[in-house]
Amino acid sequence: MKKGLLLSLIASTAIFAGGDIAPVEPAAAAPAANCSDFSGNAGVHYRYDQATSTSTAYTTVTLAVEHQMGKGIGFGAEISGSRNLLNDPAKNAAKLTQLYLTYAVGNTAVKAGRFALPSALSPLAYTGTTDGMKGTTFEGALIANTDIADTTLYAAYVYNTVANNVITNAKIVAVGVQYTGLANTTLGLVGYYDTIASAYKVAGKVDTELSGVKVSLIGAYAKGGDYGVSGKVAGSFDMFDWNLAATYAKGTTFTAGQFAKYTYTAVANDTVVEANVKAAVGPGKLYGKLAYTVSAKNLHARVGYKAPVWGNVTAGVEYRMNYNTTTKTASGQQVRVDVTYKF
Repeated sequence: MKKGLLLSLIASTAIFAGGDIAPVEPAAAAPAANCSDFSGNAGVHYRYDQATSTSTAYTTVTLAVEHQMGKGIGFGAEISGSRNLLNDPAKNAAKLTQLYLTYAVGNTAVKAGRFALPSALSPLAYTGTTDGMKGTTFEGALIANTDIADTTLYAAYVYNTVANNVITNAKIVAVGVQYTGLANTTLGLVGYYDTIASAYKVAGKVDTELSGVKVSLIGAYAKGGDYGVSGKVAGSFDMFDWNLAATYAKGTTFTAGQFAKYTYTAVANDTVVEANVKAAVGPGKLYGKLAYTVSAKNLHARVGYKAPVWGNVTAGVEYRMNYNTTTKTASGQQVRVDVTYKF
């Protein structure tokens, strides 16, 4: 779902579920009453697995609505589904990804129900999107307040996670703060307590910009001694956008979420380094990615091109593969073709 009416009511807020953190994007001015915002996407997707010489194809569709009823009250809903076209019957599925209520008064906002949240605050995890469809969503409630200048305070309680229509109990309490009072810098601190596992996590994040180069640093620690550290630098030069990242995760606690977003995948007790580049070519973008897992000596590579073809329709083609530098063997070779329409 795009940044619509009801998401704009919720201030920068994060929730945790099953060890994940999932944030809400920053607040904007409240919309007028009796306003609706419809959005969605539809796509056709093709995959060719070189190792098995197998082709698969499927369609996807997502429909969403947000409505502001007045007096600070609103609601939202979203459904997603996919349909097998060739050799992939598991794609015959449908799910209710979001169904929630919102309430805003002054500088305080509340959201309750089932919701999927983008990565705006989270130093660890978030609701991901694949082929235009959201992954794990959350059931619970969250509250955010921006009374203090340049500061967002938030708290949340999550009682369930929902993935592929499977509901998992997850009694999580979370608190956090974000500060934006420094020039070109955002500071964040989050913590949560899992009442089922009697476990906690804390994490801090710094986003800043130095001489036109964006810098992000994350540190996280969990009960039991697991920790993760990650850093990323990003910039632009002429027609190119680039970024470099490095991640280390001790134990298995921090091998997903934002750490995985920075890198192809975060690996337990290993370091992953990654380089990404994009270049404007014709009407679209040519892009490439290299990620190397240091101890395991695994290299992941992908290259692709994505461009608008007509109106809100975009098309892309990508090739990806893995290569182990010790065994000199390749795996995971795949060609991907996607055509998507957004509205």
